[in-house]
Amino acid sequence: MNDRDNRRLERAQNVLTFFQNNSADFAPTSVVHEHVKKITDSVALVVAARAGQNPNRVTKASVLDALLLDFKRISATARAIELRDGDTGFAVPYNSVPDRVEKDIKTYADSLLKLLEDNNAPVAEGGDSPEQKAAKAALRARFLKLEINANFVTNLRHDHDALDEINRRNATEVQEGTEDTATITTQLAAISKEVDILDPIMGNKYETSPEKLHAWERASRVERDPKRGKKASSNGDTPATPK
Repeated sequence: MNDRDNRRLERAQNVLTFFQNNSADFAPTSVVHEHVKKITDSVALVVAARAGQNPNRVTKASVLDALLLDFKRISATARAIELRDGDTGFAVPYNSVPDRVEKDIKTYADSLLKLLEDNNAPVAEGGDSPEQKAAKAALRARFLKLEINANFVTNLRHDHDALDEINRRNATEVQEGTEDTATITTQLAAISKEVDILDPIMGNKYETSPEKLHAWERASRVERDPKRGKKASSNGDTPATPK
């Protein structure tokens, strides 16, 4: 919420406080209660929406760290396999560990999973054939022989999917934040309408009670931005503080 919206919400809360403090002035059948109820409901919606307007976005730092650690262990093991077995070039696909750039990390994780993980989709849909699965099992066995974590491929998949899940969640939070902004706009407009209806009623009610009428007027106005209030007008005069 911007500053003006916050001031409009404060106005609504001040109006509700006014009616709480002066509830004895209104009969149970008074039409005032209908409008106060509408303001109360709108304020609740605005407060809830404000809480969701700044998305509770999940940090990716720990998942990116986990992926980079996966990469480094796989890369180091691949180099050891190449040295131990004299298999020149074996480590090449595993040596391009990226810097801490999310797009590059995601692409590299995809490439490693394609090399090491069985694709269990139907062959007709791009899945691995039995021969391809056997070759991948033999490849994984070479890594496992050098004491890498037995779940190294599973762990890589887990960290890869965790990054995807965070991105999906954050995107959802952004969308919900947009929806919350729309709710705030709609409900603040509804509150303004209710205050406009109540204003002449309060003028009638407190015609002979200037102190209460003044209290209503203070509660029901939206305070001007103090920064704008100090700005000089076009003719060089300083505007008066609104009453």
